[in-house]
Amino acid sequence: MKVVVALLFVTVALAGCASSPGLKDKFNSMYLYSPQKVVNTMGYPTRQFRAPNGNLVYAYTQSKSAKTSEHTYNYSALNTSTTVGGKSYTKSCTVFFEFYMNEMRKWSSQGNSCHL
Repeated sequence: MKVVVALLFVTVALAGCASSPGLKDKFNSMYLYSPQKVVNTMGYPTRQFRAPNGNLVYAYTQSKSAKTSEHTYNYSALNTSTTVGGKSYTKSCTVFFEFYMNEMRKWSSQGNSCHL
């Protein structure tokens, strides 16, 4: 069995995003945090930008790429073999913190691995 797993953790604070209970409560408890306090809590963001309304947004991203197991079945009576599996996939989660007047007013998440 051959398994190839490549992990990319952009931020330690989101490691385990898909499986850590209580992250939704943690993010909710950060309401009104300053940008610096969010950095102190979460680490440096993956990126930051301005929303269309002008608010500062910090984005924290975690992604995982992997390949499913690959198995080869040999059929000696038929003198043939078949290989199954070996498909690649990527799971990701990005959490956004939006600041208004230097206070975190809103957070949201996006991705196929954000089970908050």
